[in-house]
Parts: sequence; C-alpha cells; structure tokens
Amino acid sequence: MKAVTALILLAQVACAQTGCLALVVANTVDSQRAGGLYSLIASMGCDAVKADSRSYMMLKESPLIIILGGQMSPEGVGYIVSGLLSESEKEALLTPNASATYAMENVSAPGQKLIVFAGYNEDDTERAWRHGAEAAISPLLKKPRLILSAPTSLQITAVNNMLSYSFPVNVTNNGSDYAEVRAEAYLNGGVRLDVKPSAFNLTAGRSQRVMVSIHPKRITGGSSVAFTASGYRAETNISLAGSEKAPPCNCATRD
Repeated sequence: MKAVTALILLAQVACAQTGCLALVVANTVDSQRAGGLYSLIASMGCDAVKADSRSYMMLKESPLIIILGGQMSPEGVGYIVSGLLSESEKEALLTPNASATYAMENVSAPGQKLIVFAGYNEDDTERAWRHGAEAAISPLLKKPRLILSAPTSLQITAVNNMLSYSFPVNVTNNGSDYAEVRAEAYLNGGVRLDVKPSAFNLTAGRSQRVMVSIHPKRITGGSSVAFTASGYRAETNISLAGSEKAPPCNCATRD
C-alpha cells in the first residue's frame, strides 16, 4: 500500500511540475488539522500534495517542501525535522507552548525552498502555520499578496515645538480579499509608534494609506522605522536635518 501511495504522489508531482506545487509533509494528526493551510495554498493558485515521511524520501528534491511538526513528531516526521534543525532550535521547541517557523534553502536540491512549521505539540504546530504561513509561503509561490510602499529614507527638520511628525505607507492588496489587515510600526526595533489606521479591511486590488507618527526628539543618528502589515515588512531610515523654531501661529478666532 505504501508503494502504491508513493507512486500516486509521484504522478501528482509530475503533473504539477509545469505549474505551482507545494509538497506538505506531516503526520496523520497534523495533516488532518491543516485544512486551512491547504486552502491557503490553493487560494494562491498552487497544488498542495500531501505526503508522509516515507513519501518524503522519494520526493525530497521537490522545489518547495513544507513540513509540519517538530523533532518529537510521530510517524517518522520528527526524524526528518531533527536532521534539519540545529540543537538550539530543537531545544527551544521542548518548551511548552513553543512554536516557530524555520525557512531553509538548497537542502536536497539547488534552488529548493523548505519551510518547517514546528511546535511543542500539535496545537503549537497548528499555531505556527496559522501565524506564519501567509508571510512565509506566498513570496515563494507567486507575487506577494500585500505590497508596502514606504519611503526608504526621510530627513526631518526638528521644529522646537513640533510634537510629532507623520509619514505615509501605502498598503496594496495584490491577492485575494483580506478579512482584516493589522499594521504596526517600531522605532529602532523597540519603541512602538502610533499608526492610523492600525486595523482595516482590504479587498483585492485596493489600497489603504496608513500614517505613522513619530516624535522628532526620539530620533537619533541612524534611526529606522520598521512597518509591518500582516507579516509583510518595510523599513524607513530617518535622520535629522537640524532644528529650528516654529513660526508664530496665525490663528483665527470666532466671535
């Protein structure tokens, strides 16, 4: 039966070679819980071929392989993962509630992409691909679903009484509809910045302008802002061009 299954998988792979193929290797439980992952791959116009550890040995040179489970995964999947992860990565997965995504290249063939979604148990493995699959897989299958248009560099003149400076980032949906996009921005990797809107619906082909606000006094030499939207990232380098006093306010009053 195993030989027949492997031949069927080989036939599926051969039929998909001219198109887009993702070989998904998992034990029985992780595979049964991965319906959302298979649907995501299909929504990107690609074929998901399900494989077990034995079939993997015959198909391990496939261009894109996705493995579900950590080094303790049963049915031989853990043995495969154990040979792919470092000792420190495997040790981290022994912590309860741990989950992680590992991306590799050229493991068994030139140009190959391999992604491991691993966790402490099956719940954590599912959480790993639910949180990381969109950003990790879509760039490998076709054009990115989200396109972020942010300035690569900005030079700000710090006005003495300027409380904040804002710059725009355009988020464009290049794929299918999103129920909700979440946006965040951080200064120098640690200080969270205000973004508006921080959550929004974005249908296919539409764009949303997001404003990122920053206090000029927080900017030092070599500052950078990392903007993320549902796993996609853009970075803007910011520098100060001196300081000046703001002009008097010409305010109109109402009678």
